[in-house]
Formats: sequence, C-alpha cells, structure tokens
Amino acid sequence: MMAMGEKRGWLVAVAALLAILMVGGSVGSEAGAWLAAAIGAAALGRRWYRARGGARGPVVYCLRCGETLAPTARQCKFCGSASWSMKN
Repeated sequence: MMAMGEKRGWLVAVAALLAILMVGGSVGSEAGAWLAAAIGAAALGRRWYRARGGARGPVVYCLRCGETLAPTARQCKFCGSASWSMKN
C-alpha cells in the first residue's frame, strides 16, 4: 500500500499534466510556454522570499505569563497554562 505522500505526488503530477494540456489547447503553445515561465518565476520568487525569513505566521503566546510558545504547543512549559492567543 502506498504512503500518503506518494499518492499525493501522483495526484499532483496527473493534475499538472492535465492543466498543461488544457492551457496548451486553449491559448496555444507559445502563450502556454509564457504562462509556464511566469508561473515558474513566481514559484522561484516565492521560494526565495520565504527562504529570506519573510511571511511568518502569527506568534502564539501564553495568556497567563506572556511567554512565546511553539505554534504546536498544547500548554505553556513555564506556567503550565493551556490558555493561549495569537499576536499578528
């Protein structure tokens, strides 16, 4: 039986192939190539931006003591409280 990641990879590959065929058939091969180049450049730009440390999510903090928590924390390791909130 395949793992979930392998199933998702096949799904993404098939969806990408169908999308390429649809776009190529509807707008032409040259416009499809320009669109693919623009999408590729946008993906590389997003990866570069995220690697620089941008676009972080909100900070999770404890309501009782104000300590910053990990995004997946269930309780504060300093005071034991399970009350938390987010700062933007």
